[in-house]
Amino acid sequence: MALIDAQLADFMEGPVMIVAATRDAALRPTVCRLSGLIATAGEDRFHGLVSASLWPQALANLQPGWPVAVTFANPADYRAFQVKGSVIAVTPATQAEKARAERYVADTYQTLSTLGSSPRQIASWLTIENLHSIAITATAAFRQTPGPGAGLALELAGVR
Repeated sequence: MALIDAQLADFMEGPVMIVAATRDAALRPTVCRLSGLIATAGEDRFHGLVSASLWPQALANLQPGWPVAVTFANPADYRAFQVKGSVIAVTPATQAEKARAERYVADTYQTLSTLGSSPRQIASWLTIENLHSIAITATAAFRQTPGPGAGLALELAGVR
């Protein structure tokens, strides 16, 4: 059974906050915000889109074979999930990936604006400039919504 089912794939691709965490060779952590991603239900591989302009150190640490944890949180209700895995490849974003990022950024701007964030705040961490695609293989998925069941592996949590 795949870790990423239809419900989780839809959530991951929605207007949610997406933060990727990795580390450098000395094990110092770095984080970045993704400008969207592409996930397919039934596959444990997805592509995150990261701006080299905003997140150069994190991009440098997203090396093939290295671990990564990606957290997805709905800003309206803090429903959240985390997917851990490893980087497969890093490539410049394709036209289709750039189009996906444009939709994600527009949808996320709209969502965050209705919650009181200003465009200036959002622009400091979310852009479609200089995008790279990070192919990731998922190895574990967790429910991270605050409350009962937070931190449980999805197959144990019983609720997605």
